[in-house]
Amino acid sequence: MARASATGRRYARARLTARGHALVAAGVALTVAGVALGYGDIIRVGLFLLLLPLLSVLLASRREVQLQLTRTIAPVVLRPDEPAPVRAVFTNRSGRASRFGAAQDRIDPSLGDRPRYTLPSIPARGTAVVEYTVRGRARGMHTLGPTTIEHPDPFGMCSADAVIPADDKVLVLPQTFPLVRHRLPYASGGEGDSGHSIALHGEQDVSIRAYVEGDELRRIHWAATAHRGELMVRHEDRPAYKHALLMYDARASAHRIDGAYSSFEWTISATASIGLLLHDLNYQTHLLGPEMLDQERYETASSSAEILRDLAEADECDDGMHAQVLAQAARTVAGGTTMVAVLTDRPAAGLRQVAASCGRGAVGIAIIVDTDAYQRDSDSEGADAVAVAREFQGSGWRTVVVGPRTTIPTAWRSVAGTAPVGEGMR
Repeated sequence: MARASATGRRYARARLTARGHALVAAGVALTVAGVALGYGDIIRVGLFLLLLPLLSVLLASRREVQLQLTRTIAPVVLRPDEPAPVRAVFTNRSGRASRFGAAQDRIDPSLGDRPRYTLPSIPARGTAVVEYTVRGRARGMHTLGPTTIEHPDPFGMCSADAVIPADDKVLVLPQTFPLVRHRLPYASGGEGDSGHSIALHGEQDVSIRAYVEGDELRRIHWAATAHRGELMVRHEDRPAYKHALLMYDARASAHRIDGAYSSFEWTISATASIGLLLHDLNYQTHLLGPEMLDQERYETASSSAEILRDLAEADECDDGMHAQVLAQAARTVAGGTTMVAVLTDRPAAGLRQVAASCGRGAVGIAIIVDTDAYQRDSDSEGADAVAVAREFQGSGWRTVVVGPRTTIPTAWRSVAGTAPVGEGMR
């Protein structure tokens, strides 16, 4: 729930209405005619018609408004297409009643149409409540406000606008899809969820395994031995958690098509979906992107909520920043960890180093977005995408090439399920 409060102190501007413009035009015409014909009475009428709307504008622009706006939004973090009720409370801080008016909140187009509503006259020290609903249609941080209140002149000659600068923020999370819970490979070289991988920070844990000839007798775990009926020993040289590095390609030059159906939005949605799955599979997930690299937040494992929030505000970057992301990814994976990368088929400095880093205990999963396919709207795999996929396959990565018609669950089944390594499913 979010609350924002602000007070409008005076009118931003006053302007003539169509009726006011007509009176000004009539006044000018009568004044000119009176001068030409020499009739003083016509001149006086013309001047009256000319000055009356201008005087109304002058008075309206000097009139203050003392309305306080408190806007409440719940929730302020939205899933895609989730509605959020908005409650706007206007409080009249003046000693006299406010004037009748028409109000409009300025909001980002992705939250829907700008809400317009009638604001009644509010008694002195009284309040008026207006409620409406916004809907998160596109990920990102969106703004509600300021609010503009339009007060018409009693005679309809001018209209004055008061602006109340009360702004609120609404965060819309990226679209995610449920993915199959296949048992993933991980850096220690085993299969399934029972083992441990090499952690980014070297945390140590004590686990128990079967006795192997050559183990020191002082490591025997007698309680576990008695329980299982076979010799069991303590194993202390592996960290307690599986770690995964999750990286995405955010280059503005690499992606095609703007809007909700762009290759970049597919990349963000896929990254978010995989991040939730890794967290569900008890991986300590480190998200690596331009914003995380700039703030050095990739060193710390992110919760599922943090991953969604970071990706909700993810933006495209230049090629230089992406090269730094790839360099950091290569260094991290070389230390031994599970890495999932959602990349494009565009050439990038450092891409070969990332592919080659998948070795010595590291495990890599690469989803290659065929960005050229977004332009030609084709199901056939482009030569660039195939070349990048082969580069990663040659280094032992599980790889799939995806296009604009590939669903995220289908892509994930190709690289994490029973499909052969590198088999793309369109």
